[in-house]
Amino acid sequence: MFAERLLALGVEVEIPDLECGDFRGLTVTKMLRIVEQKIADGPVVLMGSSLGGYVAALFAFLHPGQVQKLVLLAPAFGFADRWLAELGVEAAQGWRQTGALKLPHYGRGEEAEIGWGLIEDAMRYPANPPCEQPVLVFHGLNDEVVPVAAARLWCASREGARLVELASGHELTDVFEPMWAEARPFILDSPG
Repeated sequence: MFAERLLALGVEVEIPDLECGDFRGLTVTKMLRIVEQKIADGPVVLMGSSLGGYVAALFAFLHPGQVQKLVLLAPAFGFADRWLAELGVEAAQGWRQTGALKLPHYGRGEEAEIGWGLIEDAMRYPANPPCEQPVLVFHGLNDEVVPVAAARLWCASREGARLVELASGHELTDVFEPMWAEARPFILDSPG
């Protein structure tokens, strides 16, 4: 929906496939490489949802000169620690031993296996990337996947970060118009 509206305004939009057909082999490092390949000429405004939101913030932290602004939807800050805590010690050990865990794949609308390498690789990076760019964060108050508290803490520690809490869940598809009303001027206004 954002892409359609932005394209209609003449804004160039690129939507990279961060898993590249390999959900089981997904790692933060691979996702960062995909973003890097797509925005080699920067600076850009990055937008990401859930794990993609975390990756966008991490990329902005690691490559500050290439990212002008961020729009994050229910960003999965601290996802590795949160997943392991929610799973519990026994299930986490099982995931590590078998190498795969089945979980909901929101893009496909079904369960899919994800490899242990995602967690192992994620532990190499900051759970809450301290990027300094202007950031607009949308988060659902009823999000059961990524608690809104994660976004509240992250935004409270960032100058230039603004959190918009909405009466919605994780996917935020039912609150597009209020998000667009906030995101449009944020994205289209020149920096500074």
